[in-house]
Amino acid sequence: MGQRGVADLERGGTAHLAPGKGAERAFRIGHKTPHHKERRPSADGSSETINMQDQSPHFAEARARHALRAAGLPFDGSLDRASSTRNEVYLSDEVVVRINRQPNQRLRREAMLYGFLPDKPWAPTGVHWGGELGADYLIVERKPGGPLAHAWPNMSKAQRRTAIRDLADALIALHRTSTPTSVPRLEVATHFIDPRCVTPLAPLFVEIERLRANPSVDRGLMDDVDDIVTSTAEVLNDFDQRTLIHGDL
Repeated sequence: MGQRGVADLERGGTAHLAPGKGAERAFRIGHKTPHHKERRPSADGSSETINMQDQSPHFAEARARHALRAAGLPFDGSLDRASSTRNEVYLSDEVVVRINRQPNQRLRREAMLYGFLPDKPWAPTGVHWGGELGADYLIVERKPGGPLAHAWPNMSKAQRRTAIRDLADALIALHRTSTPTSVPRLEVATHFIDPRCVTPLAPLFVEIERLRANPSVDRGLMDDVDDIVTSTAEVLNDFDQRTLIHGDL
């Protein structure tokens, strides 16, 4: 991806992600997405207004369908909701729609990283990015197959070893990918990663203390977590390499 594509995305446009290999993936910049509200036809022929900032689950699927329309991929079939800790995720047979509800444009940054990923089967194939602060979205092609967690109980020992090896190979390839200087950092990092800290363990210990103070969390469990982190600090401490990690995608 060229510097011009990165600069255009930083200005907040929508982008179609052109298929390609590795760093040859590029962005075709479209119009800036409007939108706090959108009008759509209702069943009786009138129209109703969708508030794209509404936090209720009722509007989650509406946001996904709005993203598909903005990408030029209108879809009238059913969308399946997928579990995610950070995004609203909906699946069709062909694509995955992910919507970030945090005001950090995290999916915009992820879309910008796609052009730098190695050409591997696991690498996402981006279709479209767009949205606004607090509702940016990313549409990628859906890979064949199903969740590993669902298949795991019925897998043989050899199949499980193959799956673990594949996951390890994917992480190794990702961890060997240098962080591109042209892609900006998130102002608020995810996964307790904060480059401003002297040690990467600092945010983790802060979170452990926060959970330890929560009366609904087992204090003994958090003591055990604290001990594990402390005892493995040497391997978790910072190092000179600056590469992508799984939390970037």
